[in-house]
Amino acid sequence: MIKLSFEPLVNTGMYVYFKGGWGETGKGEKVYRVRSVQRFSRYASKIIKRWSYDDFDLSNASGGLGMYPENMLSMYELAIGMKGDTLLYVRLPSTRYFNMLEKSGFEPAEDLSENKYVGPYTKADIPFDANPPVLRIVTVKNLDTIVLRAYADSFEDEKTVLRFVVNRCRLEEIKDADAIKAKASELQAEGRLKIIEDWRIIAGGAGE
Repeated sequence: MIKLSFEPLVNTGMYVYFKGGWGETGKGEKVYRVRSVQRFSRYASKIIKRWSYDDFDLSNASGGLGMYPENMLSMYELAIGMKGDTLLYVRLPSTRYFNMLEKSGFEPAEDLSENKYVGPYTKADIPFDANPPVLRIVTVKNLDTIVLRAYADSFEDEKTVLRFVVNRCRLEEIKDADAIKAKASELQAEGRLKIIEDWRIIAGGAGE
């Protein structure tokens, strides 16, 4: 659900398989068909003080960017690009860094005073003008809060601009999910199925 990808965005008629538990979202191990999609852009920017950070909260909480669906049968596929000479970290849940090494002591410090070069994305990794952008995050209702933390690794203040291509998908649940799962490899090869893994699978159980 969080990865760099050059694949096309999910489209009408495709299946999406939510692999894993998916916490409190109610999506775990379910398969849906995409009834319709609506795509549009959203931008967010901040001035980041030198040697400091600021957060972009993607959730619907007060002060957040509202990038989570309110409907149980909706899914947002976010494609994100960045402009600015900052380092961008994904935090999921919002209290820990998503990209980290497994060896103890090698994760970024909370304030990025240590190991700040472990796990960030730069503007070269996630170009602002890519179509669509390559940092992909899927959000659904009741998902854990995701925060993007921008750090100015610089002697000067830096402006960070994030470009979101929002792929808003309306879903319908497939009752015979096992039939779709049995053909998962074939459907993936044909571009008719996207498997979206619970973040705990990708992070190796972190936060459980």
